[in-house]
Parts: sequence; C-alpha cells; structure tokens
Amino acid sequence: MSDQLFEALGDRHRRQLLIELLNCDREETLPLSDAVSEDGTDQERVHIQLAHNHLPKLEEMEYVQWDQEDGEVARGPQFEAIEPSLELLVRHAEKLPDELV
Repeated sequence: MSDQLFEALGDRHRRQLLIELLNCDREETLPLSDAVSEDGTDQERVHIQLAHNHLPKLEEMEYVQWDQEDGEVARGPQFEAIEPSLELLVRHAEKLPDELV
C-alpha cells in the first residue's frame, strides 16, 4: 500500500468523507454539509478544517473533486484506487474501533 493511501485515510474526517462518497452513485455529487456528520462537534469548525486542510489534500491526491463555489464533492479520477480499502473498512466496521469508521 502506498503512503498516499495511508495519508488519505489517516484522518477521521477524510475517512468519513471518502466513505460517504463510496456510498454514493459514481456520478453523484455530495453537498459538503452532508459529507461529514458530527455528533456533538462544532460543525462550522469541521467544515473549516475540511475546506482548508482535508479537501485540498484529497483533491491533490485526485481522490475527490471539490466544487468550492457549489460546496459539493464528487469522486475524483483516482477514487477507484482507494475504493477497495474503503470497502474493507466498511465491511469490517463492527470489528474496528469506532473512531476508525
């Protein structure tokens, strides 16, 4: 596995976003407001972190395409490269600590 894959999956917010995209149809866009759900967390703070840190990183890796004007995220051209790892996380979610999925 590549370091880039581990970098992409290394943060809970990035994992949640990528898993949400995995659950969408291939051509579907996801409103950023629906991309990461946080219970008991400041949503505004999470969205700022996404916009300034996580989304640019995932977009550079080409795992996502981010339309900043519309506030929507879609699968990027390299999403298929990360898809098997995401499916593995989802398939074994009950065996993993809660913070991993």
